[in-house]
Amino acid sequence: MAEPPQKKVRKTQRFLDRYRERWPCLQMSRLPHHAFCTVCKTDVDISHQGATDCRRHVEGTKHKKLESAIASVPKITTKFFGDQDLRTIRAETLFSNFIAEHNVPVSIADHAGPLFKKMFPDSQIAQQYGCARTKTAAILNTLSSNDEQVISDLMCRSPFSIATDGSTDMDDVKLYPLVVRVYDPSVGKIVVVLLKIVECRESTGEGIYNLIDQELNKRKIPWGNCVSFSADNASVMQGLRKGVAAFIKSQNPHIYMVGCACHLMHLAAEKASRSLCIDIEDMLILIYYYLDKSSKRKALLRDLQILCDTDVRKILKLSSTRWLALGKCVNRLLQQWEPLTLFFAEEAAGKKAAKPLTSSAHPSLKSPAAPKPSTLTPTSGKLAVSKTLSSSFLKTKVHQRKSKTGPSSTHQQTGPTPKRQQTGLTTKQLPAGPSTPRLQTGPTTKQLPAGPSTPRLQTGPTTKQLPAGPSTPQQSAQPPKGFDLNQFIFKQKEMGKKQRDLSKKKTEKEKKIEKTEVTK
Repeated sequence: MAEPPQKKVRKTQRFLDRYRERWPCLQMSRLPHHAFCTVCKTDVDISHQGATDCRRHVEGTKHKKLESAIASVPKITTKFFGDQDLRTIRAETLFSNFIAEHNVPVSIADHAGPLFKKMFPDSQIAQQYGCARTKTAAILNTLSSNDEQVISDLMCRSPFSIATDGSTDMDDVKLYPLVVRVYDPSVGKIVVVLLKIVECRESTGEGIYNLIDQELNKRKIPWGNCVSFSADNASVMQGLRKGVAAFIKSQNPHIYMVGCACHLMHLAAEKASRSLCIDIEDMLILIYYYLDKSSKRKALLRDLQILCDTDVRKILKLSSTRWLALGKCVNRLLQQWEPLTLFFAEEAAGKKAAKPLTSSAHPSLKSPAAPKPSTLTPTSGKLAVSKTLSSSFLKTKVHQRKSKTGPSSTHQQTGPTPKRQQTGLTTKQLPAGPSTPRLQTGPTTKQLPAGPSTPRLQTGPTTKQLPAGPSTPQQSAQPPKGFDLNQFIFKQKEMGKKQRDLSKKKTEKEKKIEKTEVTK
């Protein structure tokens, strides 16, 4: 029996890449031996003739009708973003960049749109402007990412230097801004830009280096392009073993380490100021507090500033934790030097006139004459200012000590004096006659007859009184020779510390006694 003839195996066609190049509307389908039409949104069977099936579908009436319908539909970009809309978007982008450039709060964008509409009522761009704080923040985020990419490309192609420093706040997380100095060919000069502000929880040399290294590796910036690294002079940054400089040197030993020029200038100026006869910082502090709590002194200084034709400015307060403020304070002091010298000269003259040598013991003494106006030079003015401040400072310190320790044994607390009780002592009154000095002999007190007044004589410890004569000006209270104001302040601080330590010890002893009583 003869075997039946075998049927020929039918070869099926598959989708080829050249079909996509010839007909862009056809794509590879998920089904085998099919092509997907993006216009008709259907799968076309091409297993029989392949390319012929594709051509037949594209030339069909159904495909042509759908293709013409899609072509007549306007694009979404032309529907929502016309030429006028693009101009408005450009205006919004420029204003957002203006806010970032001039460090203006983003909340100002809420008021910019209504203001532009009132300012430019004839402008279509102003009428369509609608960029508040939310949209402005989104635009700024996009602009910042674009700028970071441009800076990264410049650092990859050309040499650069980097600088950083930690924030001065007392939080656990500190901020480290990475500032880059690089040449920008589009501008034609070297620019200084902010690359990134990173957070650091571990403010050690290795921790800070890891932050910088991660940012450079993220942008694929090689350490070989880094020319110099700038930071402050702390051991964390410039340490040769565990500082940031040591870890950077391991990556590129040719990097030049630059310390903070401001710190170096401050140290040089501080050592140079030691050659002066006064302490600059103490003088600034004393002048500020001498004027701060008195509106009368401020008014007098303001009048003298107007008289000397200088700008009416306040005396700045020196902050010990911010050494950069010292330069501003010194400049302000030099600007106001002439009215200040006149002010303290007036203060010194007022103190001399306020305390004349007139008392019950010397009723014949007259008030001192007015002091002669003295011409002040810069050197004499400094000495007068320092002497006036030191004397006023001593008086306030002594007053504080007396208020803390209480009244002395000789000066009791003020109050109504009690009446003396009558004892067996008798007081004999003599007949009237010429007055004679009283003699205190024992418990009795004899009153002599009236007569020409003569000075009283006391048998006890006497105080010698000079005879009346021409009035002499009283000398102003000044510190003794060899007086050191800094040493006096230091001793006062030490005494305050000792008193606080004693009070702490007393409180601790009292607490221990209370505990023992409670346990008993």
